[in-house]
Parts: sequence; structure tokens; C-alpha cells
Amino acid sequence: MRAARRAALLAVAALLMVATPAAAAAEPDLARHVDPRIGTVPPGFTFPGAAVPFGMVQNSPDTPNPFAYGGYLATDPVIRGFSLVHLSGPGVPKAGDLPFMPTVGPAMSNDPNVYASAYDHASEQAEAGYYRVLLEQAATEVELTASTRAAMQRYTFPPTPHANVVIDVARSTEGVREGAFQVTGPDEVSGWRKGRYPVFFVARFSRPFSEHGTFAADGKGAGGWVRFDTTTERRVTMRVGISFVDTEGARRNLDAEAPDFDFDRMRRAARAAWNAQLNRIEVTGGTDGARTSFYTALYHAFLHPNVFTDVDGRYRGFDDQAHVAEGRTQYANFSSWDLYKSSNQLLSLLEPDRYRDMLRSLLDDHRLGGKLPRWGEQSIDAAHMSGDPAVPMIVDGFCRGVLDRRTAEQLYDAAVHLQSRRPDELAQHDYLPMQPGRTLEYGIADFALALMADGLGRREDAERWLAQSLRYRNTLDPETRFIRPREADGSWHSPFDPTEETGFQEGNSWQYSWLLPHDARGLYDRMGGDPAALERLDQLFSLPPEAQTALTLFGLRYRDAQWAPSNEHDLQIPWMFAFAGEPARGAGVLRDVQRLYRPTPDGLPGNDDLGGLSAWHVFNALGFGPVTPGAPFYVLGSPQFERVAIRPAGGEEIIVTAPGASTERRYVRSARLNGRPLDRAWFEEALLRPSGALQLEMGSEPDSTWATQRPAVPPSVSDSPLARFGCRPGAAAATAAGGSGVGRARPRLRLSVTPARVVAGQRRRFRFRLMLRHAGGVRPASGRPIRFAGRTMQKRANGTASAVRRQRPPGRRAARRGSRAPGAPPPPSAWSPGARASPGSGPQPVSRGRRARRSPRRRAARRRSAGRRAAARRRAGRMSSTSAPLTRGTVTAIPRVSSDDVTVRT
Repeated sequence: MRAARRAALLAVAALLMVATPAAAAAEPDLARHVDPRIGTVPPGFTFPGAAVPFGMVQNSPDTPNPFAYGGYLATDPVIRGFSLVHLSGPGVPKAGDLPFMPTVGPAMSNDPNVYASAYDHASEQAEAGYYRVLLEQAATEVELTASTRAAMQRYTFPPTPHANVVIDVARSTEGVREGAFQVTGPDEVSGWRKGRYPVFFVARFSRPFSEHGTFAADGKGAGGWVRFDTTTERRVTMRVGISFVDTEGARRNLDAEAPDFDFDRMRRAARAAWNAQLNRIEVTGGTDGARTSFYTALYHAFLHPNVFTDVDGRYRGFDDQAHVAEGRTQYANFSSWDLYKSSNQLLSLLEPDRYRDMLRSLLDDHRLGGKLPRWGEQSIDAAHMSGDPAVPMIVDGFCRGVLDRRTAEQLYDAAVHLQSRRPDELAQHDYLPMQPGRTLEYGIADFALALMADGLGRREDAERWLAQSLRYRNTLDPETRFIRPREADGSWHSPFDPTEETGFQEGNSWQYSWLLPHDARGLYDRMGGDPAALERLDQLFSLPPEAQTALTLFGLRYRDAQWAPSNEHDLQIPWMFAFAGEPARGAGVLRDVQRLYRPTPDGLPGNDDLGGLSAWHVFNALGFGPVTPGAPFYVLGSPQFERVAIRPAGGEEIIVTAPGASTERRYVRSARLNGRPLDRAWFEEALLRPSGALQLEMGSEPDSTWATQRPAVPPSVSDSPLARFGCRPGAAAATAAGGSGVGRARPRLRLSVTPARVVAGQRRRFRFRLMLRHAGGVRPASGRPIRFAGRTMQKRANGTASAVRRQRPPGRRAARRGSRAPGAPPPPSAWSPGARASPGSGPQPVSRGRRARRSPRRRAARRRSAGRRAAARRRAGRMSSTSAPLTRGTVTAIPRVSSDDVTVRT
């Protein structure tokens, strides 16, 4: 029998050995669909260079145009350098730190007007993790690749004794600042730059310098050059590590991630990293152009936030000091205002563990900087835009269960602290005078905070924040039925034109009046009911998306009664048709907007803002998207692909099918969720976890009877309790030890019982394993497996917790020796139905009275006997190497569960 079993196991192992390479080879090369040049002309401001997902380094070319906010504009005719720090799609000049530039001939100047070179787009090659271009002035080919904290640049010079690399340390996209440069070896240079934040580097070259020099060793304008003789060997490779802590950190990052000059190996590793990351979503169907736009958008959504810890765990905090991240990764670059309507939801869905560390990073920023950042950039708060956008970012993670209870409580307190930083006029008037847009932004954060307070059991707080989220009612003019600026004395600002930008940031009242998805019902009623709201929505979307983008001058001007797809302040509006029972009209708008995301350099309608627009397009193409920040539910739109496989990290596959989906067949006519009919155009994310299936029937005309009745609309504060918004933090509270509890409405305990050993004539022994089942799979209830050999499982009578312990039921001999009071009835058997621990009693230590009365010889004999039995079980392969009895005093915390949640499998 044992031989047969061994043979079967060997056969299975052989099959796995054969199947594994085939499975790896079958993994799709989704990176081939990525074109980093999309969005590299205004107003996208993306960069085309090399990076890995969430990497610290972005190795990319820079052009000299002052409007090259992301460092590079495809419309510029020259390149001035290849720098190591970039942000994708910012609306103002940022980053471009530490540029390197190959030149030939004299190297006498650090003026980019002197050393910049023309190039031809025909010579450019940009792909995920790799970039190549030919510099015409220097007749030099430049190749770039990257890892998380390091990068390589490979130069193929013409044959010349004067092949140079200029290191213009003090320059960035933001201008020239303080810096330092030094030659630290025959083939090594190092230095730093400090603009609004410091950044350090160490670079090594594949051969010693023939000459070198400096422009200024330290201070403003610092930099230098190194020279090579390439008359015989034309290729020179540079590998470089960066750090935001210090030069030694950069050196360690370099040694760890670029230990040699194997450029092609780093390039392959970067490509593999992108394929693994992009495989979070696999789409089938659609056109080639649609797939390129989709995967490039997903690529852009995974560029930020960025790893900020060095390989030794150190990072620069918001107090400008070095710290060590214990057991986690510190992240930086949170353009929160731009991300809270799309990116946060996408990352928390696809990367729950990484998103948890991002939220912990925010908490650390609060601890060291005194507050949660509004627009975090490296080790500072750039504080762009308005409101408290970090709050919905936190709550989108909390309501999906990615946070343990302790961290959730700390982040909640940090979010509440932001309330004290708001202008006093907000509490005094219940609106901000002449700032209705900012009032609405605070309301979004207040609603999200109410969800979190409710999930933490803070009911009074929840009611308070919920009331504050409705302050918009004090800025909604009952006469015009628009959100309108209001003076401090309570009068309405006059004259009023809803197309004016007065009181709004990057928008007008036509666009901002919809920044109330948490209470769309209340808003529509105050607009005059659903017909009036729909009429206004039709006006807002009366022009094609291309015209709407042109009217805003790509995000610079807001003076029209039109939607602005080029900015994030009104991204939620197309999904809001569903609140009026007209999801098909929203689907038509969403399908039309997909045309703005094209596989061309102008394929982004506005500033990508570190992935904000790109993440929104990912959801739009999937056919569903978030509408209410903080609340984990989605509204159906118009899917672009016939089949989608969503693979969250550490979770199970979610399948969305929409057979026949196309530009013509754009309307969802009916839906099924997990095999059951879905009679509404929205659903909670928890229903897709741990695995789920959403089936959509598409048609060229909408079904006027599907999802149009009032009970089928998404929840609003005016018609629904907080519980209806889908916030399910319970799994997080059960995994305080750090296990992921993502997306499960209720954690479930599973008790597995298996025989440990069966010997004729002896008592039967069992092995137990208590596990917590959640959306990401099965995890131990305390964050690690609990396996023990024993007899008793005590459960508190109120069901709030269970304590597992080993206990000997007192027998008659123990009773005679005083283990119970005289005259007391014998205790029930630990296995009897009536056995319960008293509420709140918790586990009790094992009685040692009987053990203490045994003779030393008898105790030693029992220990030897127990050792022999354990050895026999190990030899039989029936005891796990991690199995061990719980020791005296061990307490295992278990979440609140009902008796229906505990199952015994034998």
C-alpha cells in the first residue's frame, strides 16, 4: 500500500515537472500591448522611458520645453538628458532628477542648449521596461532599462577618443538647485541633488574613465563629466542606484539590484515584472487598438505610488530624517485628489497587500509630518488641490478589508485629525464662504469617514460625519438648483453664472454640482426630481467627448455647460445616470468616452496625474466602475471586451463576460451575478469575492425594463442606511496579525478534524486545525496555522470568541483528590453538548494538581512514552513539522462568529 502511494506521488511530481515549464511558457506576453508613448504630448504629460511596477526609478529621456511637466514632450525636437526620477502626467513641472547625457567632442559646458541633441521618432523604441533612441548630434544610440531601485543606460558611441557622459547633477525639470558631484573611483561617480527633496546616486561604468572633470564640485550648478575612448570598443554601459536617504543607501541599492553590467538580463527581468503585473487583468475580444489603450492605461496605473524604502528598509520620512520600515514597504507619491475616484479602488482590488502598505505609509506620513498629506510627493506634501482626499483613499481600503483593526483605528484617528485643520468658517457657517467646491470636497471625505466610523462601531461619530457630508445642501441654491457660491452673511453670490469658475478649482458649477454621489437621491430631489436631473445631464453630455475636451483647452479653461473628461473633478458623473434609473444613458456616454483613449501619443484626454485618468479608463473598459468614494460597489457601464479575467494578488479569479460587446452592441440588457439574475445596474464588490462571475447580455438597444425602477438604483444617504453601501471591514478585524481579509462580508471559521493515530484497543486521538476563511483564501485564525493534539475545544456561550486549549477532563480519581468542591456535581464531559465556558471566562490553565502528585519516576515514564508516540507519528508521516500542542496560557483571538460559521470536517 505504501509503495503504491509512493509511486503515485512520484508520478504526480513528474507530471508537475513537465507541466510547470509549459504553464510558464503559456503565460501571455501582455506587455506587448503596452505603448509608453501614449500620452507623451500635451495634455497627457506621461514619460516614455523604462520603469518597473511601482519602482523607485523611472529611467527616461527629458526634453527642454518648459511645459514638459513629466520631463518629456514628444513634440520637442531635442533631448537634453536621461534622468532617473519622473512622475507620470503631473499638471505642473516635477522631477527629472539626476540626468545623464552622452556627447562627443569637448565637454566644456553643462548648458543643455549646448549638449542637447536632435532625434527622430522613427529611431525611438519604447516598451514596458525598455527605451531606445538615436541621438543625431552625437551619433550615439542610447538604451535604458530599470529595476526597482537601480537602472542601466547603455551607450553605443561612434568611434572616437572623446566619448563623454555629462552628469548635470543640479538640474531637473524644475530648474537648477543645490547639488554635489564627485568621482569616487576609476569607474565610479556619485552625488546628490536637493530641490524640494533630496535624492542621491552612485553610478559605475563598464570601463575606467580616460578623463573626467567637474563643472562645480558642490552647490548650485554642480555636475561633471567622464570620458571614454571608443575607437575600438564603442559600447559603454552605466549602472546606477538611487536613494532618497543618502549616498550609502544608493550604493547598497546598486549592489543589490545591479551587481553587474548585464543590461539584457535587467531588461528581461523588467519585462517579466510587467507581464506578471499586467496579468492581474486579461481581456479577450475588442480591437488591437482597444487592447493597446487598455494595457497602456493599466501600465500607467501601476507606475505609482512608488517604493520609497532602500533595500535595507530605510527611507526618508516627512520629518526629513531617516527611518526604517519594519516588516513593510514605505511608498511615496500619492496624488490623492486625482486618484480617489479610480486609482484607489483599482489598486485595492488588484493589489490588496501592496495597498495595505500604501495606507501604512500614509499613516507614517501623518506620524512624522503631523498630518495626512493631500498630495504626497517623495518626502514632502506638495498639497495640491483641495479637500481631504486621503480620507476616501483610506476608507476604500478599510471597507474592502485590507486593514487590521489596530491600523484601521490609527488611520481613523489620523483622518479625524484633519478635521481640526479645516477653516473655522466651515463649522461656523456649515459651508465655506465663496468656496462651494471645497465644501463639496470636504463632504466627500466626511461621508467616507462616516462609513469607517460605522464599520469600527463608532455610531455617534458616524452620525456626526454623515451630517457633515450633507453640508452641500447649504450651497445648493433652491432658485437656480445649482451649487452656488455663498457669502459669509448667508447671501448668494451675485451675479451668478454656472459656467463661471468663481468658487471652484479647475471647474465650474455645471461640473461640480454632481460631486455628491453619496447622496445623489437628495441632489436629484433638490434639482426637481429625476426628470429635471436627467435633462441637466443630457445638457452636460450634449457634445461629443472630443469637443468637450477641446472646449476646456485640454484642462486649462472651464467656461462651458459641458462635462470635462480631461480632469478628475467630474469623473463620476457618467455613472450617476443609474441613480435616476437610466443606466443605459450612462452606458452610451461611457462608450463614447472610450474613443478619447487612443493608441497614439495624444491618446489621453488630460493630465494623467500619476494614473488617475488611466485607472478610470481601465474601469470604463471593464464595463463597471466606482461612483461613491469609500463605498466598495460598482455601477455597470459599457464593457469594451467580451471576456475579462481579473486576478487579484493572493485571491481567486473573477470572470466578467459580455458576448458580442462592441461599439454597436454597447448596452447591457440583463445581467447575472454568480449565476443568479441581477436586476439592478450596480453590485457590491464583496459579491465577487473570493471568486465571482458576472455575465452581461449585450444589445444594440437598451432594455427599458431592466434596472430602471427606484428599488434598483444605487444607495444614497437620503434613502439608504450606511450598511447598504457595501462597506465590509469585518475580515480585517479578524486578521490583526497582518493576514489579508480582503473583500469578504463575513469571516468564516473552519475547524478541520482528522485522526492522528488509530490503534486497536486504545482511545482515538485527533488533530485539529482552526482556520479563518476569507476572500483571499484560507488563513489561520491568528495569522499562522494552529495545529494541536488534544481533546477539548471550549467556546464561550455568547459566541464572541473561542479559546482552544488542551485539558484533561477530571475523572473520578481527580474528584476524590479534591479537584471539585465537596458535594458538587461532577463536571460535564468536555465533549458533551452542554459543555460551555462562562461568558468572558476565557481559557483556563490546565490543572496541575494531579500532575504534581505523580512520582518523578512516573512522570519520566510518561514523557518517554509520549516521545515514542510522537516519533511513531512522525515516521508514519502523519504529523506536520509545524504541529505542536498549544502551550499553557496560549490564547488565540477569534473574531465574532455565529455557530453557523463553524463547521467540522472529518
